Amino acid sequence: MSICLCMETGEMILDLIALGRLSKGERGGKTELDDCGCNPKEALVAQLMLGLTGQPMHLLVSSASRRSRRKGVVSHVWSGPVPADSLILLVPGIFVASPEFNALIMMRGCPKMHRPQVLMGYCGLFAIDESSEDGFVKRVPLTSVRRLRDYALGMRGEPCAEALLDALDLTLDRVRSPMEARLVLVVLTPRSGGGLGMVPPECNVELTLNEDGRAIWGFKTIEGDIVWRRWRLVLEYNGRLRHEGRYGDDLTRANALRTSGYDVMLVTSQQLKSARQMLVVGEWLAKAMGVSTDDLPQREQLQETINSVMSYETPHISL
Repeated sequence: MSICLCMETGEMILDLIALGRLSKGERGGKTELDDCGCNPKEALVAQLMLGLTGQPMHLLVSSASRRSRRKGVVSHVWSGPVPADSLILLVPGIFVASPEFNALIMMRGCPKMHRPQVLMGYCGLFAIDESSEDGFVKRVPLTSVRRLRDYALGMRGEPCAEALLDALDLTLDRVRSPMEARLVLVVLTPRSGGGLGMVPPECNVELTLNEDGRAIWGFKTIEGDIVWRRWRLVLEYNGRLRHEGRYGDDLTRANALRTSGYDVMLVTSQQLKSARQMLVVGEWLAKAMGVSTDDLPQREQLQETINSVMSYETPHISL
């Protein structure tokens, strides 16, 4: 018998792999999951081996009869299809759900406005780490919007796959922080659903500066947070901790972009939480893109959307 880690435990293990702290082996699928259970001894060995003592360990099993009754172990039953390569071998007898499979599982029971934030964590440039100063650290993406979509399309008809596909419509690659993901979600959510309803931008992409912009910034290129290249628009998210004491740098960045022909707006966490202020952002974007501002949501409707987005709590993970 073997065990398969999933949910928050799986996410932590996937982050450690991406950060180069754990190695991975062969892949598995339904046959391997069917063999997964967990007796008390195996659970203890896994917790000690992977440094999971003192926190819940989430396991995936194929039937209720294979649930663990051990304290500190949470079992999740998955009786649906399991595509090939959905499990990653860590050490003999211990698997972790792949990024695509784990993201799919995490759609189950997840509120609608929380799902894209889960996915932007998987497709983003950060990992949750409560032991860090502001709760996250840099890492390479675990997967991409394209890979998640392909995975979900291969499981059409499965409720979690349908939820995943819906959430992907509001998901972008390369988001750099949890708050940046929230800003993206408010910007992308259709106006009929209480959001600003803008066309999808790119996140954290390299932009070429002109000669004057290079003189200001000191480099040939600069990375814009949220970018619409067609209209040369940039939203820069200014978080409290990572930008505290760096306001001069932020203004220098903005000036370098403006000098190079980009329109730039800086958005803080206080602005993001306020429908009144986000409507100003929406009007600015709409006018710059040449689209109507008439059907922007009412302040109360936008505030409801913002509150729903902000209610998402990132997983409690310490790497």
